[in-house]
Amino acid sequence: HMTSISCCRARATRALYHTEAQIIEKIPHMIRARSLSSLQKRLDLIWHDWVTQRGSQRPKPLLRFGPGVRHGRYRLSYTQDTDPGQVIELAPGGRNWYVLAHELAHALGPSEHGIGFARVYHDLLNHDTFKTIMSTPRGQEFLEYLRVEHPRQVRRIYRNR
Repeated sequence: HMTSISCCRARATRALYHTEAQIIEKIPHMIRARSLSSLQKRLDLIWHDWVTQRGSQRPKPLLRFGPGVRHGRYRLSYTQDTDPGQVIELAPGGRNWYVLAHELAHALGPSEHGIGFARVYHDLLNHDTFKTIMSTPRGQEFLEYLRVEHPRQVRRIYRNR
């Protein structure tokens, strides 16, 4: 039934966004605004390592600053499939390592915020470029959420639809 699946996806997304707001958005190094060139360097390094280690055949996404998409009174960053590849557009207020990692998880994995997305996101945040930041208590709390609690919530959401 399409409506209940859409509802489940929305609930999984809200659960993830809520936890990001509670934990990740309180890690200063992850939310500090960065320049496009510094974010591009991080994307290049992560993408190279990911492709080398996991053999991804996807082309590296184009990273750009833009207005994002309107969601209520907010502007949100997004990842979009295009021809020939993908675009990651970082909206004002989302030009930081945290949003880059979240959007990269979409570029490398599923578009929905389910269990597969949580695995990719977890692995990206364990990349050497984030290791020090994510070794903090808040970082470890979020990694544990992605590894254990988010999959548990997603399973419960879909089981109870």
